[in-house]
Amino acid sequence: MLNSVDDFWRMIWEQQCKVILMITHFFENGVEKCVDYLPPSEVLDCHRVFGDFQVTLKKRDVKDKYIISSLQLKNLVSNSWREVTHFWYMGWPEKGVPTEANSLIAFLIEARSYMKSSTLDKTSTANGMMNAAQTEANPVVVHCSPGTGRTGVVIACDIAIREFEQTRLVDIPKIVYRIRRDRANAVQTKEQYMFIYKVVSLYATKLTGGALDSL
Repeated sequence: MLNSVDDFWRMIWEQQCKVILMITHFFENGVEKCVDYLPPSEVLDCHRVFGDFQVTLKKRDVKDKYIISSLQLKNLVSNSWREVTHFWYMGWPEKGVPTEANSLIAFLIEARSYMKSSTLDKTSTANGMMNAAQTEANPVVVHCSPGTGRTGVVIACDIAIREFEQTRLVDIPKIVYRIRRDRANAVQTKEQYMFIYKVVSLYATKLTGGALDSL
């Protein structure tokens, strides 16, 4: 929100976040869902200041259904800076869930390459707006608008495909239960819940060459 955007960037700095996953548009159905907290995309090296922090766009890579922005986050008090990578998934419609799962899988796999750890199994809440999916090294911030529906789905999908890679076994009800212990109402609708199964089934098919019978 407009009155919490400075706090958002302070959180990114204090928690040493390296990756942000955004799963919403700024406006949907004419309603503001998320305040614009990024530098303009037209010109590189342009920046915006939020409180004690300056955010500068260094590179922007536009994919089919998502955008990757390489940012420099500078602490104006200490005059120090660090790099943050912002992944913005554009394939989620204003209502319902994505019509296909391939782009979300590609989004998660590419984002993983920017994370220090391969473990993603905890969630926490910041300012009632966003969830931080905790890695062993640095927390990864995942947010939509309320931080429940799409955020919960994306975190659940990421955990599930990692579990499948490691054990070939996935317990989606258990994963969603674990997320909801930290963020009430995560994964809001039956349609969202079913979409997690769709993502995992497709990923399993890609990885093994056959459908996952246990789903």
